[in-house]
Amino acid sequence: MRLVRRETDTVLLGVTLGLLGWGVLMLLALPQGLGHKVFSLTAIGVHARLLVAIPLFFVCETQVAPRMAEFVGNIVRSEVVSPSALPALESGIAGIARWKDSWFPEAMCLLAAALLPLIGTHLHLVGAMATFVPSRAVAEGTLAGRWYSFVCLPLFRFLLFRWLWRLGLWTYFLWRVAKLELNLVPTHPDGAAGLGYLEIVQTHFTPLVLTISAGQSA
Repeated sequence: MRLVRRETDTVLLGVTLGLLGWGVLMLLALPQGLGHKVFSLTAIGVHARLLVAIPLFFVCETQVAPRMAEFVGNIVRSEVVSPSALPALESGIAGIARWKDSWFPEAMCLLAAALLPLIGTHLHLVGAMATFVPSRAVAEGTLAGRWYSFVCLPLFRFLLFRWLWRLGLWTYFLWRVAKLELNLVPTHPDGAAGLGYLEIVQTHFTPLVLTISAGQSA
């Protein structure tokens, strides 16, 4: 559908998913006379998750993926990673790529997103924990409430769990790099012994921080 561009640009896909979920919710809620509920301040979390959080998940993916690849290329070109350690680096990258592209972790994220309401109820995570239960702003038992509970919230949770999994992979990769034989230069101009580009990668996680903060604040 041409929603993914240049292999890593998925912003349009995120905007489409967010608007689709929100648009269908409005089409179901307004004819049922629920406009006063969905446009009240009590429903701010609904709008934040669909119109802000979901697109920002994909904005972060679009920004971070190329920077991660550039970081790897940078430490190889600058010989921060010694030639003798390159096979170990390549092996680590290949293993992480297999896990990143595997269907199994994403299937587990989808399963967790679907089962979270049951787990949350069992742990008595109700009331203010609107992530676990349908928002009181969308009337339960209505078509709009079902759409939000069984489609919109699971989509949001799936994308959140998917990102937590990817953060875990990135953390593991950095741990593997730290174990390699590195030619660090204390007097390097970047002020980080030759690893300065890593800071640039980390700053591009800002949309993810904003995503989670927006959801929690709303």
